Amino acid sequence: MQTANDAVLPAESEIEKNLSTLTFSVGGMTCAACVHHVGNALRDIPGMVDAHVSLGTETATVEFEQASVSKLDLKEALSGAGYSVRSFADEYTSIFSNGDKESIRQELRSTRNKMAVSLVVAALVMIVMNYASVDSLADISPTAFNVLFLTLATPVQFWAGGRFYKSAWSAARLKTSNMNTLVAIGTSTAYFYSVTVTILRPVFEDSLTFTGAHVGGSHATGTYFDVSASIIGLILMGRWLESRARGRTSDAINNLMSLQPSTAMIAIDGAIKEVDISDVEPGNKIMLRPGELIPVDGKIVEGTSSIDESMLTGEPLPVEKQVGDDVFTGTVNGIGGVKFVASAVGRETVLARIVRMVQLAQSSRAPIEQLVDTVTARFVPAVLGIAIVTFAVWSFRAPEPAIINALLMTVAVLVIACPCALGLATPTAIMVGIGKGASNGALIKNAEALERTHRVDTVVFDKTGTLTEGKPRITTIEAIGISEGELVRLAASVESASEHPLADALLTEALERELDLTPPTEVKAIPGRGMTANVEGFKVVVGRPAFVVDQMGGSYSFSEKAFEIAERGETVLAVAKHETPIGLIGVSDQLKPGALFAVSNLNERNIETVMLTGDNQKAAEKVANAIGIRQIIAD
Repeated sequence: MQTANDAVLPAESEIEKNLSTLTFSVGGMTCAACVHHVGNALRDIPGMVDAHVSLGTETATVEFEQASVSKLDLKEALSGAGYSVRSFADEYTSIFSNGDKESIRQELRSTRNKMAVSLVVAALVMIVMNYASVDSLADISPTAFNVLFLTLATPVQFWAGGRFYKSAWSAARLKTSNMNTLVAIGTSTAYFYSVTVTILRPVFEDSLTFTGAHVGGSHATGTYFDVSASIIGLILMGRWLESRARGRTSDAINNLMSLQPSTAMIAIDGAIKEVDISDVEPGNKIMLRPGELIPVDGKIVEGTSSIDESMLTGEPLPVEKQVGDDVFTGTVNGIGGVKFVASAVGRETVLARIVRMVQLAQSSRAPIEQLVDTVTARFVPAVLGIAIVTFAVWSFRAPEPAIINALLMTVAVLVIACPCALGLATPTAIMVGIGKGASNGALIKNAEALERTHRVDTVVFDKTGTLTEGKPRITTIEAIGISEGELVRLAASVESASEHPLADALLTEALERELDLTPPTEVKAIPGRGMTANVEGFKVVVGRPAFVVDQMGGSYSFSEKAFEIAERGETVLAVAKHETPIGLIGVSDQLKPGALFAVSNLNERNIETVMLTGDNQKAAEKVANAIGIRQIIAD
């Protein structure tokens, strides 16, 4: 049987001891061509074995010979290609530093500000252009307007749009091109044409005093500063929105990793000492108090407790743990104090490996993205060629003024190719989708798995916490010789010392009935079976019917009544006081609001739905029948 550790993620293996793997954040990537350029720059480093670059996460993961490649080599290689290394991932946790996050936030703010200025300038220029020919402004010369537009558009072209020139130049130095090449050429064409018109207006006077004579619309001033400014603003808006989506996804992953405590209590030479989590080593004995987050993976050597592993498994019910059982980083200890020996720390914990798996999945490439690799190498040159042909054809075939119409069509060809859907939208959608899944407990192995979901013919659901709320409520009360209220009060008094969801159900019922509970003493919890405690001088037992019968000496059987309650799909709790049975309580979970909708949609698409649960058959059937699941695997 697989352990939880095995089931979550296979352990990493060292193929070659002299090889190292490093992940770092890359600055300056904006399109699929950038991924190609960064990858080539890294692979050209002597001693580099492999380089995997992700536009979606703006990261690169490299495998290299330890003795041949340094971090400085990586920085110099990317700098020479026109990109930068923002920061290296922490070797202990595999996540990036706060400094890297701040760098990304600053870049996001800068993009937002440049976008806003560009769009405001474009809107202002458009508005003034549209009113330049009205009677109230007729006395103002077009040259005056053009000088105003030039003054407004120049900062947009070279301040807001400077990144496009820088990226295009870096690509040109490498004798290649990218999407930014198209933006730079397209906007520069409109801008510098307009500058030429502004400076040499008398030469162009005859062709500038037209209105509506060309397909571009009415430009009484004869300039197109609004075109260059609006293109820059809109492309920056797209990249700003894309970066925001990436940022939210990165936050979800970092929040997952933040479940690891920063310190741990370890036993050293007979004394308990609090140490930094990075100082914990395999073999250290760690003391865990009730309610604490587990700092590293390990195996219990002393004590028993219930552990909330919902962040790892999605299962809301705590798992009973005893000596010899494994515990995992980021899960929450219940009411018991335990000691365990650390078995995996830092990058080797299940939590850290899940984070790395999600990061790798986000940076993986769907089969459709392979098309991008093929197209990108020829895409920009092809677009430039088409733009040249467009200008040539329109120069001879377009209505007058033919040159202006040809210019507009050329700019349109260049710019329309800039926000390449496959180059930008696909990696972003994959990255955001996988990150969203991770934050909701769904681990997606890679992008190819996402693309192949259209072939899925069967969906298997867990019950508790997936189809149901994972928050049981009291649904049946069968009192024996006492009132229902007294039965609930005694059971809730015992369970007030527990953090189990079934205890929460009893406490909620007692609260709704406004019952006064008595603090229990001599509390003893038997993992997976039940609890005993002294309440008002009497021993009260709450738990599975068989456990309660054992505690009473086997002199009574709940079988018939308990069977009836279980037949309705409820979990049965028996209660005894002073070795006398006093009742049965049925507990059941409530369906999640979206469960019926989700299963119905799958059924309508002829996708088989299956429930796989460790709960009893009757409880499983109750839920399955309510939402239309066709097959059940229970017990």
